[in-house]
Amino acid sequence: QDTTGAVINAPEGSTVTLMLKRRAGADGAEENVQSVLLEPNNNWRTTITDLPKFVVKDGAFTDIKYIYYFVEENVPEGFQVLYSNMEEGRFTMPEGGWVTVTNRATTTLTLVKQWKNANGTDWVPPGGTTVTFDVMQRSSAGGEDRVFKTVSLDGVTDNEETAPWTLALSDLPMTGDDGAAYTYYFKETSLPDGVSVAYS
Repeated sequence: QDTTGAVINAPEGSTVTLMLKRRAGADGAEENVQSVLLEPNNNWRTTITDLPKFVVKDGAFTDIKYIYYFVEENVPEGFQVLYSNMEEGRFTMPEGGWVTVTNRATTTLTLVKQWKNANGTDWVPPGGTTVTFDVMQRSSAGGEDRVFKTVSLDGVTDNEETAPWTLALSDLPMTGDDGAAYTYYFKETSLPDGVSVAYS
């Protein structure tokens, strides 16, 4: 899907590798079962049969059922992956035995924190200063804006800050499951004493 949720064709030559996994009951350990390749030649579909339904222990069937699910490997850059049988971050037994795996285009936002004196000239904050921002998500369907995630900046370049006081956020979904469009903005939630905030 593109950023609006509309179905699009995969780039030419694309393939998708899924790993079929399972766990015994709701809290069982995860096991790899089988790797499958999806491509245009199989219409991006696969069917796996003869999967054991119940866990066998000491040579006898138990009443514990296996939960099967797919996990996409190497999700393409600029896309997020959605699973039809995931609820609250956990995989569930697929209804009717079907699982839909969707790659939906995402967007990237860059946050740059600037420090200025009252006269507009650059100002260097004291060492050890940390500021926190809520990444707010707004839906075109209405309702209250929600906190998508919280991030912090401390002026030290690392895996998160690509430059001092600069942070790039990727894989932000542009649409919801209901087709509503998302927009994002930053809300600073912590400020040093004597400092006010303005947004560009």
